[in-house]
Amino acid sequence: MYVEYTGTALSAVFHQEVAHDPERAFQQARELYARGGITTLEPLGFNNTFAILVRASRCETVACDRFADLRVPAAGWTPGFRLRVSRAPDGYSGLSRTYGLKFGGRRVRYDLSLIYKALADGQVDVIAVDATSAQIDALDSDRARRRSALFPTV
Repeated sequence: MYVEYTGTALSAVFHQEVAHDPERAFQQARELYARGGITTLEPLGFNNTFAILVRASRCETVACDRFADLRVPAAGWTPGFRLRVSRAPDGYSGLSRTYGLKFGGRRVRYDLSLIYKALADGQVDVIAVDATSAQIDALDSDRARRRSALFPTV
């Protein structure tokens, strides 16, 4: 048995565009695997979507409740993204295009193991992360000083 996320299967294995509807995406992945003689079981019931994490100090002076809240302040922020997110059509460029975000600082690329530390150390202001990462809770351990805003992506 091999476990894979539907979006990863479609984009990385089959080089297909990922539908925004999870059921449609699953059926597409199932059909593509079936062509290769691979049986796909029902989903396991968990989701590890990408999310946007904003440095807490940036949310002290502006609302950080919706992506739309970030349009104006983003002009002064430095984004940090993993290489895969930087290159993926539904990553940095898709996020910027969909929500009208124009970051002022140069885009910095990080290895996944370093991106959370870069945010905590103030090297970047906003990062794309896996929504279920334990690193999010670790950054938010001192809630009085490090309240972070988390935005699920579409």
